Amino acid sequence: MMKNYIEGIYIKIAIITLAIMTIGVYVTFAIFPIKEVNLPITAVEIGKDIILERDYYLDQMTVYANNPTVGTNQVSLKAEEENKQQVLPIQTDKSNNSAVLIENQNVDEGQKTNVEKQTKDVNSVGQVSIVNTVDSVDITNEINTTKEVTEKTEVSIVNAVSTENEVKEQNEVNEIKELNEEEKEAIEEKETKEVNELKVENKQQNAKTKEKEAIMQKDLNSYVLDVIKTYPIGLYPYLLNNDFQNYNGVTTNINYKGKLLLKAHPSGNRASHCSGITFEVFYKAMQKRNKEVGISTDDFNGMTYNQLYDFVLIWYVATGNKSSNNIATAMEKYGVGKEISNFEDARAGDFIDFSRENNTGHTGVFIKWIRDNGKIVGVRYWSSQNSTKGINYKEEYFNIQKRDGKKYGNLMINQVYIGRVTSINQYK
Repeated sequence: MMKNYIEGIYIKIAIITLAIMTIGVYVTFAIFPIKEVNLPITAVEIGKDIILERDYYLDQMTVYANNPTVGTNQVSLKAEEENKQQVLPIQTDKSNNSAVLIENQNVDEGQKTNVEKQTKDVNSVGQVSIVNTVDSVDITNEINTTKEVTEKTEVSIVNAVSTENEVKEQNEVNEIKELNEEEKEAIEEKETKEVNELKVENKQQNAKTKEKEAIMQKDLNSYVLDVIKTYPIGLYPYLLNNDFQNYNGVTTNINYKGKLLLKAHPSGNRASHCSGITFEVFYKAMQKRNKEVGISTDDFNGMTYNQLYDFVLIWYVATGNKSSNNIATAMEKYGVGKEISNFEDARAGDFIDFSRENNTGHTGVFIKWIRDNGKIVGVRYWSSQNSTKGINYKEEYFNIQKRDGKKYGNLMINQVYIGRVTSINQYK
């Protein structure tokens, strides 16, 4: 019995080994498909033959088991050497599908031995068939499992690739969005910067415009006062002569519209006289205001060169008596200023022309009135005169009487002419 049991185990081991090899082949082909090849007889085919042989013996056992007239089933066993059939009484054990020899005293020992051997063979075949069937099912299950794993793996790979592509596409979309956002921010920043710059520019332009408008509304007085401060006191000498061809009472040559208008002393001593130095101050103040407002420095209310030259002659009182030729009449004639008739309206930076009782006259920049108990009795001015040996401030008094009957001075109060250069927008 032990021997038969061991033989059965060997058969099982062989079948299981073949089954494992078969599974390995199927799994290999499932994972790594290759070209179809013709293989020799496989373990499956061997298993099929064993199953067929088992089925044959089971069919025979079923026939005899279902015969009602006989208490025992007859099983035909093949003789290995003589091909001879012998009918032996056996009974089927339905609990384990095995055939059991019936105790019969009429059966000889040789027959018992054959029957026992045949029974063992039948049991072995049944056991092998059962093992083979289970193994076949296992193989099929393994193959199906492998296919499912392969399919799931393929699906996972496809899903992974799809997910990777989706992530990549999403990243690209996000990058594009980021770029678009950056571009949008850059454009918005640029537009904001341009708008701010435009606002600043407009603000500056508005400020300049307002400044220009303010300058256009300003009289020349402040510019006149700024200019006289640029001349050193007591440095430039006073000189009055009749050499009009070479010297016109200015410290430097005066040009207008590209032509020489007035000449400085050829010695370069920077000498001057009252008419010349006051016109020089007027000329420089006009140029300074024009420059600030953006007007050509050679544009004095549109005057031509000849007109400005005539303006100079009137200023110098060179063409007639002072009542009709003075600084105020020159301003009014060419529309750049007006005469100040009321002494109380005079302001620093106005131009003043007066005469003395000794038949001399003088021109200067008005600074202020000199008063006695509120009464105007004299004037302080800036000019170039012999008494101060050139450019300087000076005070003189009018020929009006004091309380003691004496005069304050010799300036003829009825021979005073005050002129003011008005704002540009008041030009006529």
